[in-house]
This record gives sequence, structure tokens and C-alpha cells, in this order.
Amino acid sequence: MPLDTSPAISGPLSARALATLGSYFGHRNHYPSEAHWQALREIAGTIQAMADGTATPTIFLSSCDCGVGKSQTAVHMFRALMGDPSYDDVGVIVCVGRLSEAESLAADLQAPAGKLAVATSNVMVNQTGTTGRDSVDLRERTDITSAQTLIVTQQRIEQTVGEGSFEAAEAFWYRGRPRQVRVWDEAWLPGAAIALNQYEMTAPIAALASRCRPMADALLDLFAKVKAAEDGAVIPVPDWQHEHDLDQHSALRAVDRLGEAASKVVTSLYVLGGHVARVHHDGQYGGSALTYRDTLPNDLAPLLVLDASGRIRQTYHNVEQHRGGLERLATATKDYSPLTVNVWHRGGGKSAWKKNAAELIEGVVLTVLRKPDEDWLVVHHKSEYGIPNVPREIARQLPAEVSERVHFVPWGRHQASNEWADVGNVILAGTLFLRPSHYAALTHMTQGKPVGTSTVSDEDVAATALGEHKHLLLQAIGRGRVRKLDADRCLPMEAFVIADTRSGIPGCLAEVFPGCKVRRWTPIKAELTGKLREAVDYIDQVLAVGIPELPEANVRKTLGVTANNWGKLVANRAEWSDALAARGVIREKTGRSYVLKLEGPWVIAEPDPGDMPSAFSG
Repeated sequence: MPLDTSPAISGPLSARALATLGSYFGHRNHYPSEAHWQALREIAGTIQAMADGTATPTIFLSSCDCGVGKSQTAVHMFRALMGDPSYDDVGVIVCVGRLSEAESLAADLQAPAGKLAVATSNVMVNQTGTTGRDSVDLRERTDITSAQTLIVTQQRIEQTVGEGSFEAAEAFWYRGRPRQVRVWDEAWLPGAAIALNQYEMTAPIAALASRCRPMADALLDLFAKVKAAEDGAVIPVPDWQHEHDLDQHSALRAVDRLGEAASKVVTSLYVLGGHVARVHHDGQYGGSALTYRDTLPNDLAPLLVLDASGRIRQTYHNVEQHRGGLERLATATKDYSPLTVNVWHRGGGKSAWKKNAAELIEGVVLTVLRKPDEDWLVVHHKSEYGIPNVPREIARQLPAEVSERVHFVPWGRHQASNEWADVGNVILAGTLFLRPSHYAALTHMTQGKPVGTSTVSDEDVAATALGEHKHLLLQAIGRGRVRKLDADRCLPMEAFVIADTRSGIPGCLAEVFPGCKVRRWTPIKAELTGKLREAVDYIDQVLAVGIPELPEANVRKTLGVTANNWGKLVANRAEWSDALAARGVIREKTGRSYVLKLEGPWVIAEPDPGDMPSAFSG
């Protein structure tokens, strides 16, 4: 299609880049709609403005959906800039989240010799740059400062500059001055949220005691204070370095043999040190001390953030409404009508996997076997105490020829990859849930509210948590074929999600994937008999009428069951909870009785018997 390259939205640089981008898309049968093209033009126009020095000092957010072409637009702009002699003095810095993304971007850029440098903690990754050296060290800046485009990890920005001045960070300069074009690929946050659980605090105590006994004792005292504190209480945290003459580096060396978890605890302790922390109760996990710290320089703007989750992640709304300094570029959401999301209403968090791993694995295996000749991607929890090696257990129960078509990726590595873009079936074998204290700290941080002097509402914390669930859904399901585009529609795909109704995940699917079909997924059907069968049939009748709420006692009385027998025959049986969850019904305690909430914010479409296998039953 013809591209609009009018001066209002582009310049000569972006016009050339958009022309080559259109050709690139054509060769790959990728056909964005006009609305999507407009969003991509704004990305190009923003990079053009930064290169020209006319961009305002703000965070520009582009939240086009996965696979529309955000990153490729930036790549073609960088190529155009490096090939234009009139921009020889304009430097580019691109921040990526992971080493694999740095490698992939370096390969995509196809930069001329000497034009690209990669600066990460990994020497082998750094060699993907074309600086002519075996490695890149920010303390030896010659090659970095002479390469027009620099790829760094986001962690390197935080470690090198932190809350200081980006403009003064000579390690990132190009030809004697700060780089003008600044792009942040994928998720952006202004800082780091810290929520240190009381039991996590105890992990490094023994190791620290051998190095500094007073600090270990002080940590025990902090544990006791957090454990005894009321929810929302503010407590002081010792300044470990000044009070115990032990710097963070020495403390990390003391716990090095304990592994990454203990190192993270020590890092969190030093972030908390010398400040106050707010205690947030995490139910059975006890209390957590929470705070946050800004980890990015204030003068990093203008900065272009490319994050598909910007549309639905609450953290961006928090920054926009409370911190300010964020401007949204034009976006265009895909039409997800070719996507079907099948929901198995079972708990999918780590605790559910520790209890029901055998059943959940069986459900995944039975589902894969319904389409043995197709490719699958399974997003799963990492193996840990109580959670088996999910890929191994699933592969073990599948025929070899089917197992070969099943791909696996753990949570945490499910973003920013095109590796499975042709896979037509994606299973989220559970969802990654963090403790409530983490979402509280994240809310404080994105709203810019210090924990010592400000509070955040339960409603805001719940909104932040749900936004993180939406973010995970979009990024994980977006690894499959749904990321590809035909005009404004995604390509056909099926997703399978294990999630309890109470998590809010089933209810937000229509927002995350506008136009998608949501269906009930029941890979393992329990045979119901007796009064339990009658109770479930009655609920189905009530649902058909559309009554929003029903006291559970009404069901019992209608079936003629006494209060003494109700628990044994119906209410205390796991099949009752499963049947309610499968219908999107929430059983909520009010006083000494229960109410069944029958009308949620979403509707499950029943499977079409003509095109769905029997496992996907109503």
C-alpha cells in the first residue's frame, strides 16, 4: 500500500525507512492495516525527531500489539540513520531486556563495520557487535564511543548511571556527546519494587554471622519486627554499611556460595537499609518489608519505549496519572476474532501445581493428543520444590512423534521472541503470580509515592496486580501465530489457559484480546452423581435464567438436603468447587453462609460440537 510520508509525521530519514520497511513486510506476507501503519509512522517520526534534536524530553510509549512491527520499524530507522552521512554525528542507544535480545537485534541491524557496538556483561554477546574487538568494556570506551549505534542491556543502564545523570555518563557518549536517539525495547519501569518477605530475610543470616555477627543479629531483630508488625505499619531498617561497617559487596561475597536467592536478599536489604519500610501482610507467607527505588536517570528522556503491554498494563497508567512525563503514541489494536481462548477453571499458580501437578499434566497431555499432528508451545513454571520438571513429565507421557512437535518455554523467558511465530496452539500451563506485597510495592513505585509517608489503596494494588496478569497473558499467548497480522486481524490460533475465576484472568481475556472467542476447556471431566449432580444441574438452570446472585442455602433447600448433610454430599467435595469454577461461579463467604455469584464481567461461549473434540465439553 502507498505510505504517507508527509512532513507532519515524517522526514527524509523516516520516509526512506518506511519504504524499506514496507518492502520487508511484503516479502514476509505481513500486511498491516492503515491504522497500524499510522502507529508505525509515529514510531519512525519520533526517532526522526530525536535524531533532529526536536523531540520533547518525555517518555514516548508505543503499545502496538505483538507482531505488528514496532521493533522492525526501529531497526529500519537505525539502518537509514547509519547510512545517511548527514546524521554521522547522531548516536543511537538501544536498551534491551535480555542478552538474547541483544544478539537478535545486532543480527537484524546488519550494521556496516565500525557502526555497531554491543555492551553487556557477556563477552560472547558483545562480539556480535562490529567494533573489531573481542570484547567491550565500558571502562575502555574507545570502541563504544566511536560506534554510532550502541546496544546495551537495561541493567547496564541502571548499574552505570542509576539515578545520576545520563547526559553526564561519558561511557555512553558518541563522538564526545550524549546519544540523541534513545530507544527502550519491551517493558519499561522507572525503578525497582522491593518486597522482602520475613522468611526470605533469614536465608543469609548464618553466612553473614561468620563475617559480621552484629549484622546477623540485627537482621534477626528485623525479622522479628516484620513478623510482629501490623499490616501497613512503617518500621525503620538499619543502615547496614554505616552501622556494621560492612559494604554491600562484602556482604554479597559472604553469601555467594548460597546462590542467587541469597544474593537477591542481600541486595534488597541494602536498598532498604537506612530507610523506613512499610509492612504488607501476605497471608500464609507472613509479612514483607516493602519499598522501591528509582533506578533510571531523570534525564534519560526523550526516550521511546516499545512495549505491546503498554495498552493494558496498569503500571503505565500509574506513571501517566501520578508521575507524569509519559506521552502515548498512536496505537492500533489487532482484531483477535480468529483467536479462540479455551479456559480450564483450575488454579494455575505455583501452589496449585504443588498440589495438583499430576492432574494438570494429564490435562495438558490429553489436550495435545487431540491435535497430534500440529505444533504446540507450552509456557510453564520452572521446576522447584514441589513442582516437577513440567517439560520432562509432559514429554514422557506423549508418543515420541508427538513430543517432537511440543515446544516449551518457562515463565520469565516468554517475551520478545519470534521463535514460535508459526505455532498454532499455545498452552499457558498456569500463570505466574507474585505475592500481594510485590504488587503493593509496584504500585508505590509507579505512582511515585514514598512508602514512609504515603499509602496506596487496596483498589489500586488490585488494579496493578490485574494489569500484570494481562501483561503476562498478552506476552505469552503472543509468542504463537496470533502475533502475525493480516491487515488488522491476527492469524487463526488456539490458546489454552489454566486459571481460576477468582484470579480475574478469565474475566480480562476480552480486553487483552479484543474480539477473541472464550470457551470452556474441560480436558478431564469428573462424573457427577447423586445430590452433587442435582446441585450442578440446578446451577446450570439458574445460569440460563441470568440471576446474578444466589445464596447457596437456596440450592440446598431446593434439593431437600439438610444443613448437616450438605457439606458431606455437596459443599465440601472438590467436584463442587471444580464445577462452580468451570462455570465462572464464585463461591463467596458472607458471615456463616455462602453466596454464589453467578454473573461476572465475561461470557463463556460454549464449544461448537461440530468443530471441537469431546475433551472441550460444556
